[in-house]
Amino acid sequence: MCQKFGSKEKCRPCAPGLFADGNGMCRECARGRWRLDISSPLVHGGFYQDEIGSKNCKNCSNGNFVKDGGGFSALDCTTCPDGTDHSRHAGFRACFCKMNYSRIDRFGLCKLCLHEGLNCTNDFKSLLPGYYWNWSFTGMNVSLYSSFVTNLLTLNDSYNPSTTRYDLKIPRVFKCPRPKSCRNSYSYTPTGINGNCLKGYRGWLCSKCQKTFYSVLNYCAPCQQKWWIISEMIITMSAFLLITILVIWKNTKTRQKDKRLFVDKLSSRMKIFLGFYQVVGDLYESVNVVSWTGPLRYVGKLISFVSLNLLKMIIRPQCLNSHLLLDPIIRFKIAVIFPIGIIVVPANIYLICKVYLQCCKKTTNAGTMVKLDKIKSKLLTYVVLILFITYQPTCDAIFEIYPGACDTFVVDREGNITISLLRADYDVNCKSIAHYQTEAYIATVLYVIAYPLILLILLRKYCRKLTEKKIIKESNNDDCCSNSLSANEITPLFSGHQATCRTIPSCLKFLTENYKEQFWFWEILELGRKVGQTMLITLLGWEDALTKLFTIGTSVLFLSLHVKYSPMKIPFEQHLQLFSLIAIFLNILVAAVPVAVQYQATLSTLLILLDVGIVLAVAGEVLLVLLRFVREKVTLKTNGRRMWSWLRKAWKDK
Repeated sequence: MCQKFGSKEKCRPCAPGLFADGNGMCRECARGRWRLDISSPLVHGGFYQDEIGSKNCKNCSNGNFVKDGGGFSALDCTTCPDGTDHSRHAGFRACFCKMNYSRIDRFGLCKLCLHEGLNCTNDFKSLLPGYYWNWSFTGMNVSLYSSFVTNLLTLNDSYNPSTTRYDLKIPRVFKCPRPKSCRNSYSYTPTGINGNCLKGYRGWLCSKCQKTFYSVLNYCAPCQQKWWIISEMIITMSAFLLITILVIWKNTKTRQKDKRLFVDKLSSRMKIFLGFYQVVGDLYESVNVVSWTGPLRYVGKLISFVSLNLLKMIIRPQCLNSHLLLDPIIRFKIAVIFPIGIIVVPANIYLICKVYLQCCKKTTNAGTMVKLDKIKSKLLTYVVLILFITYQPTCDAIFEIYPGACDTFVVDREGNITISLLRADYDVNCKSIAHYQTEAYIATVLYVIAYPLILLILLRKYCRKLTEKKIIKESNNDDCCSNSLSANEITPLFSGHQATCRTIPSCLKFLTENYKEQFWFWEILELGRKVGQTMLITLLGWEDALTKLFTIGTSVLFLSLHVKYSPMKIPFEQHLQLFSLIAIFLNILVAAVPVAVQYQATLSTLLILLDVGIVLAVAGEVLLVLLRFVREKVTLKTNGRRMWSWLRKAWKDK
């Protein structure tokens, strides 16, 4: 070591514990210093120096290091701390950690990585693909941990002595619902400690979609161009409007061979269709039953849409404007307001018609009352029908903000920091929606329970079994009793003719139209089945054992009841309902039972074919009925033209 004193330079040899750095300076053998002689190979181990005037430090034996640096002899080398690999030289640390061990101090002990989802191959903790952690909570600092990781990845003596230790908390790791969405491409690098989501995903557990993507069964698909989205919305809404017009259209003319009306067949098939896909759609949104990859994701889009969840009826509105995204709170508000609006609007229409007929039309009181009764009957029919179709999605919107629908996460390893997030949307903190949860309980009593209960009471009033004496007595006064149990589908949806001995209001006929007379209550049971199965999935999550037990048990119970009692009048509808119940059972069973990886692709394909088979069975049969209906109309029109031509010719001849 040389120092200048004026024009003179005084040099002295480096003392024990020091070495010459080649630049006229003596430096201390630090903890883990290795030879600076470029010609010598890179050697890992603790270092000391017991000689005078040396240009490098000597190695400690394997598994030993100099704790505080500046070792004067081999006796200063101490054993590396617990969890380190004693078969290797220490290098510039207190030995390297064993496999699957990590540390928070470069010169401290190493601890076993017990938690799933961690990569601990480089002495520090990083995320594996498919997992998530969050550093935004109190007591955690990702910047300091990133600096510490940078320190550990520095294998020479240029590491920063001020960042050799991380003293704050490290967050817990959670498995992502869709592992592929948590990509974590560079989590093993200092700049990628946070992990990263797959393109299109964001948020807690990478469960939310970015602005230019929309969600389908928890899969984030890229938004298409706005003109395409608008065209798709117009086509979809037009198709929905056409179906609505067909359903509410009162066709008064029956056929000679098949007296059941087209709208009745359409409504009965649609009820089965809704009962299947409202359950399966919620199941697919809550658990990864099938692998929606490649072309299968387009089938997923179809299944998500055909569930006819009117709260999501507009196709990907967030692609048009990010403010149009329907979060659970907005859906809940719509679910509460929608039934009220469906009741209030027809009531106002009825009052307007009543005032108009009484004040502006010069008709008798009897004629006015007849017209008002017809208007009232139609409006009630529309109200009950719309509430029936939207009952399931409305219930889901109410259930998904219950306290039980929140997931609680313990984000630190000590268990001191917890966060409660809404399972339907992890952007929503459950503590911030306490008043909405109170309103959800009220809505449950006033709508979820009251609506089917009122329907059951009204149906029982009109459909309860009569004694044999009353049936005989009424059969003498009402010809409809002779056809009460006929198998040729006499019962229409909106016409006044009913295949029972008691008159059922038109607003309730669609509930009993496709069931045998003794099973008038069956549609209410179906409502309970759908709500019960989806409620537990929403409240407790699919991973809960009670959810799996209840959904599987309910599927088996209703499947057995349909096989034993055959409640539907028409064999095709009975077989279609059995087919749908079997499909629901298989979907739930596959979701509940773990499947080996090598069988997942095959099983996914089979489930898709089974689910799409329901669509094809319903759509194909309805299409055939529609074609027959159109052909009959065309035939009648042709025959009418021929008859008119014959009459004109006969008149001219006369």
